[in-house]
Parts: sequence; C-alpha cells; structure tokens
Amino acid sequence: MQNFKKNRMKHLWLFIFVFFTHVINGQDLFFKATNIIDPEAEINVNAFAKDDQGFLWLASNDGLLFSNGDGYLRINILDSIADVAINTIYHEAGKLYLGLESGIILTYSIKDRKVISDYDLGHCSIKAIVLDNEKNIWVGTSDLGLFKITDSDVSIIDVNFGLADNVVNDLLYDDKNNCIWAATDRGLSQCILGSKQKIINYNSRNGLPDNLLTSVELDSQNRLWLGSYSGKLALLVDQEIKVIDTHFSNSIID
Repeated sequence: MQNFKKNRMKHLWLFIFVFFTHVINGQDLFFKATNIIDPEAEINVNAFAKDDQGFLWLASNDGLLFSNGDGYLRINILDSIADVAINTIYHEAGKLYLGLESGIILTYSIKDRKVISDYDLGHCSIKAIVLDNEKNIWVGTSDLGLFKITDSDVSIIDVNFGLADNVVNDLLYDDKNNCIWAATDRGLSQCILGSKQKIINYNSRNGLPDNLLTSVELDSQNRLWLGSYSGKLALLVDQEIKVIDTHFSNSIID
C-alpha cells in the first residue's frame, strides 16, 4: 500500500504498535506491499473498514471504494453527492456508517448495495463515528464536539457539557465500561453512559504526553492505547497513565 496517498496514518500506526505487543515470542511476521489503487488516480484514502467477509471498504476523497485485495471499485452511493469526500467509515452488522466532509452521515447496507438512511448535521466536518450497545450513533466533529444520534432525536455534547474540547479526532465505544472514549485536541474524555452519566477528562496534568490526541484503541486485555500528535503513545490502565517510548516522530500522525 506504499503508493496510497494517505491523509492520516494514526490508526495504522496505533494498530501496528498494539498488534506487536501481542505477537507470540519467536513468531515471524511478514508484510507484503500491494498497490490496489493506481498512484496516478490521485485518490486520498482517509480511513478503511473490514466487513464480515474480510473485504476492505475505503473512505476517500473520491467517495466510497471497495477492494478485495487485487483492485478496487468505486461505489456510487448517491448520484447527488457522488464526488463528496468521505472522511471516516465504521462497520457493524453488515452496515457501513460514512462520515462526509459536508457533515452528512450515511448508513450504507452492504447486502442491499444502497444507502438506507442519512443524517445532515449541518456545516461541520465529520472525523469519527462509532456505535454504542444500544445502536446509537456517536459522531465526532472538527469543531462542534460530539453528536449522539438515536431513533428519535439528535443531541450535542460539547465543552459546555464537560467535553475536553470540541475538536474530536477519534472515538471508541468501550462495552465493558459502557462509555465512549473521545480523543480530542485538549485531552481524553470518558463519556460514561447509562444511569451514571458523566464525563471524566484526562490531560497532561494526569500524565498524558500530549493533550492533542489523534487516536484511541482497546487491546485484547482491555487496556486503552492513546496516540498523540507528538508521536508518543500512552497506555491507560485503571485510571493510571503510562507513557510508552516509541521513538516515533510526529510525521507518522499527519
């Protein structure tokens, strides 16, 4: 994938680091470079998701792309917005949730090959999407904070409600703790759901190496990994933050 013109490497590097921490001792790893997108096409891949069949779906500046590993197809999701950039993508239960640069959320059925619902959040850039255990859609934006979309309404959670910052770079639903983790430009927010709704924030005063967080991910031991703009990783376990020395520079983030 060396010829991909990626806008962001945050998820890839965080995934690789977490993955390596769980490799069995002595096991050899092999990576193969592949070019499924013509470098002359000027396509920027912003994010990707794997479906239940193992195929890749790519969110790009040229719309939604599908790949079986040997090449790609451009999926015409809607004629009226066919050329609009897709910033992020999330897969669950045979559906793709697409976040557009224009502030539109599309739900795309893989089986039916069509958009089955859409939400217009207005003039905001969508950066992250995740679903909770009640299938509510959580959306992180570039300047308006968090949106929560239910079957009946849409609500906003921003700095006025305790969110660390209105710039939300990544989201993660934590099923064990029933919360949404939000990586923002001013630290980490833990949005606890259910009857005990509240927001707990973490920043450099709590031990974060950088308040500008770019990515968040859970590993198999339910430890929370945080990627930062400075290139440093942090590990959150039992509300204790440990900084991981990666020797990465900030060039891997953007």
